[in-house]
Amino acid sequence: MTPKEEKSLTFRLKAKYFLCVLSVYVGVYFVLYLILSLIHALIYLNPYFRMVMLLLFFVVSSVITNRIMKNETMRSFVEIQPRR
Repeated sequence: MTPKEEKSLTFRLKAKYFLCVLSVYVGVYFVLYLILSLIHALIYLNPYFRMVMLLLFFVVSSVITNRIMKNETMRSFVEIQPRR
């Protein structure tokens, strides 16, 4: 493999990993937001408490995304499969 092909392959791998992490992160945050909205619909929450919860969701989403991305299934999805 030439250096140019290797750089191209590495770039594609990094781009695929970034997009995968971004989509998982946004998905997890969206699910957490929906849960908070459901709780807010059932019980009125203090606006400041709700704002703190939304900010806390950034950290929680990061932790959950890290766990999901360390999963072997996600790693196999991100890795480039050899052509047959």
